[in-house]
Amino acid sequence: MLGVKVNDYITSTCKISGIFVNAGDSVSCGDDLFSVESQKMSKVIKANFEGKINYVNLVKGDELIEGAFVITVDGDVIEKSDDIVVEHI
Repeated sequence: MLGVKVNDYITSTCKISGIFVNAGDSVSCGDDLFSVESQKMSKVIKANFEGKINYVNLVKGDELIEGAFVITVDGDVIEKSDDIVVEHI
């Protein structure tokens, strides 16, 4: 199982503005996962993995918590991402 975290530079200032996946969804590398926004930025976070989503720990309007897993997935990492960290858990 993989755990997905958001990189630190995003968590310090952003709130969840949209959620595009649910538990049970299959995702491919490049698919939109969720979006974040701050006063100066809006960004869509994309998958760098493929597999099946197990759990989504995101609520629209909530602030991101540094170091927290926001999604768990059964799958494989396909490429490096500047926005998310994917770890085996």
